[in-house]
Amino acid sequence: MSKEIDNLASWLIGNVPDEPSQNEGAVDTAIRVMATMIAERDQLRARVAELQSRIGDTESLRLAQSIVREWLDENGGTTEVSDEDRAELRRIYQERIAQSNATVRGRLERGEKDGAV
Repeated sequence: MSKEIDNLASWLIGNVPDEPSQNEGAVDTAIRVMATMIAERDQLRARVAELQSRIGDTESLRLAQSIVREWLDENGGTTEVSDEDRAELRRIYQERIAQSNATVRGRLERGEKDGAV
């Protein structure tokens, strides 16, 4: 067992910057370093999720703007929109969001199979 602990201590010294930083054994150092890394990983995952949500919101807004621009072009630039037109614009928007989501799901599935995610 002491050989494994010596190997752990050597690995920590060689691979973890600024370690050992406290007066503790290799096992306690490894536990502290891993706990710190897990906390940092969790913070990064939360930040990624937040950024993905913002990207999704931005993409949804761009898509909606694009649909409205297309509709305006097709209708001579009129800004008068009937309830039927609004319903049609909503339908087009929802259809394109569904298409976009399917595309993203497909990319993720291919990435997972390829190990690229």
